[in-house]
Amino acid sequence: MPASIDAELLQPILEAVLHVVGYCVGRVTVPIISLGRWKCDRFLRDLPRRKLRRGGFYHLRGQQVYLTAEATALVGFVVCGVVIAGFLSWHFSAR
Repeated sequence: MPASIDAELLQPILEAVLHVVGYCVGRVTVPIISLGRWKCDRFLRDLPRRKLRRGGFYHLRGQQVYLTAEATALVGFVVCGVVIAGFLSWHFSAR
């Protein structure tokens, strides 16, 4: 198999795995960061665009704020990045 075909097959799989990991980390951290005021949508929930606010990051159900799955994954990626940067900073400053 040529390398380009391998890359074309692996890229969507890698993106899907990273999206799920980001979503899982975000699903845990969003309620902690917001002190329980925000909730996360289900992973494959489909919402009409007219209900979304602020670039599609959240929507309201009653008075409750729900982050979309994409926003939840973004929060998860940011938290992972901060944890990795903190660990690397600690690791290299200890030497």
